[in-house]
Amino acid sequence: MVTGFSVEQLAGLLRRCLAVFALALIAVTYKLWFVSTTAEYPQIPWFEFLADGSFTLAESRRIDWLLTCLLLASLILATVTQRLRRTIDCIAMVTAILLVSLDQQRLQPWMYQLMIALLVFTLAEDYWIVRFLRWLVISIYGYSALGKLDTQFIHTVGREFLDALLGIVGLSSQGWHAWAVFAAVLLFPVCELALAICLAWQTTRRAAALAACVFHTVLIVLFSPAVLGHSWGVLVWNAQFLVQAIVLFFLPVHSNDVPKPDQSRTLQFKSTALGNYLTVGILGCVMILPLSERWAIWDHWPSWALYAPHTSRTEIQVARTVVDRLPSSLRQWSAEPPSEQAGELNSADLWANVPIDRWCLEQSGTPMYPQSRVGIGVARWLAAYVDSEFEIRVQVRGPAGRFTGQREIRYFQGRAEIDSASDLYWCNTTPRPIDSSR
Repeated sequence: MVTGFSVEQLAGLLRRCLAVFALALIAVTYKLWFVSTTAEYPQIPWFEFLADGSFTLAESRRIDWLLTCLLLASLILATVTQRLRRTIDCIAMVTAILLVSLDQQRLQPWMYQLMIALLVFTLAEDYWIVRFLRWLVISIYGYSALGKLDTQFIHTVGREFLDALLGIVGLSSQGWHAWAVFAAVLLFPVCELALAICLAWQTTRRAAALAACVFHTVLIVLFSPAVLGHSWGVLVWNAQFLVQAIVLFFLPVHSNDVPKPDQSRTLQFKSTALGNYLTVGILGCVMILPLSERWAIWDHWPSWALYAPHTSRTEIQVARTVVDRLPSSLRQWSAEPPSEQAGELNSADLWANVPIDRWCLEQSGTPMYPQSRVGIGVARWLAAYVDSEFEIRVQVRGPAGRFTGQREIRYFQGRAEIDSASDLYWCNTTPRPIDSSR
């Protein structure tokens, strides 16, 4: 007697689950997609020609809205029908790529995973969809663990996580031996790495799926408003991982399933071996390129460096004489007196820190994309906004060393130097134009 799900049923269920969670994630990060004409945080496309000013600010916002509505419609259809599914998934994938192309901030980790999943659903045969997406999820756990196995995580974010978890049950790490704290913090990446390994083996896969459910339940509690108070996107994405652990790794599959040709002709071609080979090639790049993240070749979030404080960053300051010319949504924070805990740039009261991370979170509802080039793009936008030539300066910190925590630091002062910093990066740092009518 055959028990369990067929690969077609499992692929269909997974498709619906991912579409539902994508809709929820877009809803909780709506500011990032339905951009208001009053929003002031700059958009930095991936390609410079998309920032050439061919469209006014209002026209750009309308394009964003239209593309987002098309993406939402495709995702809604994916939840309710299997008809024309490859066409629907292809439209959703292309629309997502266009939206991300217009703003690097939109390449949130969950959106990157969704784009890859949509590609797999579009190209691969049903027999291979679940297998391909299993390896994608396993790689996310693995690289997320490796991103936290460094001195920066152990002494900063990891310690914060430990203290928060202990606080839930009324305990504290105060008075613990240093080695005990080190070992406790190390449990976070070790658990993720163990999940990756156990999910990869068939004999341990179902038990690891249940362990993953416990792991993400703990993270949801940790990141909840009652504890650390992180963004809703983080909570929903962890809920997605909890559900997909059940669908991908726990639900039984027919043992006698064999590859069958896909009869769908929605895109005027069969999803034959060519589609499978193409999917394997793209997935291979997705799973190999994160190895170059520490050398600043591949970005941090597409390398699944999640809650990994070793990422590159940018600090911006402006002269206090031009603080009043900053965008109104940023001015209140930049006018705050300098903190003794601030970075090296904050050496005199003549300069004001510009908290672009905080600004981005308030304006878009998401953490700032963790690449220094995005910070350079924001600095270029601010220099143009305040019409300042020399009253702005930037400190760029490269990725931290895994064992030393040391970073390569570069300084740029003045508009010309900041513009020249663009030559350090492969991707665009030119922001979409500011509103000339402000």
